[in-house]
Amino acid sequence: MVKRKVLIGFLNKHNIFLCLMLLVILSSIGCAVEQHKAGSEKLRFNALIFDNHSGMMLENVSVSVQNSRAHMSCSVLLIGRSCSTTFQERNYKGNAVHITWEVDGVAYKTGPFYVTLPKMINSEKVASVAISFSSEKNVLAEFRY
Repeated sequence: MVKRKVLIGFLNKHNIFLCLMLLVILSSIGCAVEQHKAGSEKLRFNALIFDNHSGMMLENVSVSVQNSRAHMSCSVLLIGRSCSTTFQERNYKGNAVHITWEVDGVAYKTGPFYVTLPKMINSEKVASVAISFSSEKNVLAEFRY
C-alpha cells in the first residue's frame, strides 16, 4: 500500500506536467543533435580545374591523390587558359595531393600537400577543386563553389 500511495503522490498534475516538459526537452535535444549529424557539413566535389596564371606555357600537368587511384593530367596548359574534367560526386576525405608539371622542359613537383578548404562549407552545393599556377614554382589548390 505504501508504494502505491508514493506513486500516486508523485503523479499529481504538477509532476506529470514537469515529466512531460522534461520528456519534450530531452526529445528536442536529441532531435537537434541528430539533425546536426545528418546535416553535418560534408564537402562534396565533382570537378577538377587546372588554371594557368603563370605567364608561361605548362606541359605535362598532373595531379594524383595519395591513398587513392585518382589521377588527372593535361598535356598542354596554355597561358591564361584552363583544363578541366568532371567526375562522379565524391566526399572530401582529406587526402594529400601531389602535383607535377614542366616549364620549358624543366620538371617541377609539389606534395604531399592538402587542398585549401573554403571558409564556409555549403553542404547544399557541390564544389570543384581548382589548382592554380601563378608562376613556374607557385601552385595553389583550393575548393570553389
